[in-house]
Parts: sequence; structure tokens; C-alpha cells
Amino acid sequence: HETKNRPPWWQVALIGRNPSHTVIRLLITVVLVLVLYQVSIRRIVVQRVSMEPTFTEGQKLWVNRLAYRLGQPQREEVVAVKTTGESVLLLKRIIALPGERFRILRGHVFVDDDELAEPYVKRPKAPWDYPEITLGADEYMVIGDNREMPMKDHEFGRVKRERILGRIVR
Repeated sequence: HETKNRPPWWQVALIGRNPSHTVIRLLITVVLVLVLYQVSIRRIVVQRVSMEPTFTEGQKLWVNRLAYRLGQPQREEVVAVKTTGESVLLLKRIIALPGERFRILRGHVFVDDDELAEPYVKRPKAPWDYPEITLGADEYMVIGDNREMPMKDHEFGRVKRERILGRIVR
């Protein structure tokens, strides 16, 4: 019964019997966590006012890049949309889904002839008019929540599914 080479119980509990194996396992775990973080989530900073008052300029948000691996984007979800790669992203709300008809009449949004209730639009709407379009099989209509801005100053429109990077997580 040998006790002179056995490490103390607290060392075994914290580091294990072989510290070099523990360090290697720890390094592998750290690398895996960092890689998974890069693949699954991305931090962004709001830089414009098109989503006010829901999100304000300078606010820091997270994009869940895995949100749509198993499902599809849904109406009213706020998403990050790629413009030129992933370096520039637009923060927009999905208001119409693939195959739906969409139009704006005097600031009121219609999807398949039904006016869309938009509780997230808190400010008075400008009298926008946008002609009716039918979205393609992989297209979504996205728009910001700040509708008091003139339509010409607002980036919105149809986007293909492949341009939607992920869903915003607060």
C-alpha cells in the first residue's frame, strides 16, 4: 500500500492525476468553445435609426446564426440581413413570407389583402405607398420599425433566404 507518490485529494479533484493530460483537455475544450461561438453567434452594434424605438443606435445585440438551421424565418422576427458578405448587416423585421402578396397603402401594410397588425411600430407612420408584389419561393419582405422616416431614406425590400444571417437575440 503506497501513499508517498499519490497526490493530495484536492489536487486530484481540481487537476486530475495527470496534470499534462488535463492541460491538453482544457486547451482542446477552449478551442472547441471558441469555434462553436464563432459559428453560432455574432455580436453586432446597431448603427442606424431604422429599427427605433425597438432597437436604438449604439445598442449591442447578438445574432443567433443557427436559428434557421432546422426551421424557417417567421413573420415579425427581427433578423440580420447580409448586404455585402457579413461585414455589413441590416437589422430588419420580417413582415411577409415566401409566396405572399405584399403592398403598402398610405403607411398601412397589407399581406394577401389583410392589413398587418404591427404592435412593434410605436411611432406615427409616414404615408408610404408601395405597389403590390408577390414574393418568390425563397423571398422574404423585410422592413424597419421606424416608419416615420420618409420611404426614400429607408432600406427595405425583398431578400432571398440565403441573405438572412440569423435571428436577433436580446
